[in-house]
Amino acid sequence: MVVADLLQADGRRWDMHKVRHLLLLFEHDNVFNIRLSSLNGEDKWCWALEKDGKYSVKSAYHALMDGEVEEQGPPRFEMEKRLWKRLWTTKSIPRVKMFFWQLCSEVIPTKDNIARRARVGDGMCPICLNEIELCLHLVKGCGWVGGVWDGLGVEIKKEAGHERVREWMKDVWREMEEEEERGRFMMRCWAIWEARNKWVFEGRRVMVMDVIKRVEELTREVEALEEEGAVCNMRGDGKRGRAGRRERVGVEEGWMRLTCDAGVKEGWCTALGVVSCAGEGEAVWMLAERRRGVVEVGEAEAEAEAILEGMKEAIRRGQRRLVVESDSKTVIDILQSYRTGKSYFLSVIDEIRNLCSSLDGI
Repeated sequence: MVVADLLQADGRRWDMHKVRHLLLLFEHDNVFNIRLSSLNGEDKWCWALEKDGKYSVKSAYHALMDGEVEEQGPPRFEMEKRLWKRLWTTKSIPRVKMFFWQLCSEVIPTKDNIARRARVGDGMCPICLNEIELCLHLVKGCGWVGGVWDGLGVEIKKEAGHERVREWMKDVWREMEEEEERGRFMMRCWAIWEARNKWVFEGRRVMVMDVIKRVEELTREVEALEEEGAVCNMRGDGKRGRAGRRERVGVEEGWMRLTCDAGVKEGWCTALGVVSCAGEGEAVWMLAERRRGVVEVGEAEAEAEAILEGMKEAIRRGQRRLVVESDSKTVIDILQSYRTGKSYFLSVIDEIRNLCSSLDGI
């Protein structure tokens, strides 16, 4: 698909029907805010990160490292940054936070997303059969979900005219002063998603009381992790040193520490090293690898690769609770942010996040 596919026949206006049918909800405004030229000039390639439209290595490097261009609106950027930081630092189960991040990004596989992305089905809500199953409809608009929130005793501002999940979530969170309360809210959304999937894939109609019981189970799971010394946020237990490394502390029984490091030679040859320790620091297994990549990588990419390979090996060995150490502040900061993208570096970061969502503690 190219830009011309989203334009009307005269090439001067957006075809609103096509944009809304082919793109995700949060992409609509981004497209409509692009001003189209009234001149029928010849198309040409322009680099949006430079004023003259010409590509520069410097601007590309900063875009890859930062994952976001602040020139696209500083006030909104800072607001979104605070929002994602609050999400990732809320005490909760890793898989719940990963789901909630995907929900707020409106990328979970609802019927609407599947219909528009894979062209499968009509996008209608499989529960109420009355409206398109947008992400916001899933957690707020469906009549069945309204009954769940009423049963949970949570005010979700049904009458407010929200268009996106993030708008609704920020409005609801604004009245939740305690971190634990926000964590429970995230778990309730996760329980609704679980119930919806049982309804769709197993044909099991889940009652409101079943969702309430599931939320109570998740709450007890978080409490159990806290009693064992696990802090269910991506900051971890220890304080960071100057370079972003945690101060070394003993790990609780059932937990495993991965100390990850990497080095790069001439951008193409990478050496990865991971040491797995338990208890007071006794080594359990070690991983060392030297590879020659098909793309040039820097130190941050190499560090991210080391973390990814270390986590894969730990999971393969059946270890589900991990404390991961790295001396790369860049990697740590990006893992804690909402940044995503199509660069090689950010694709590795996304893989790490997906692995985090499958663990019992990180």
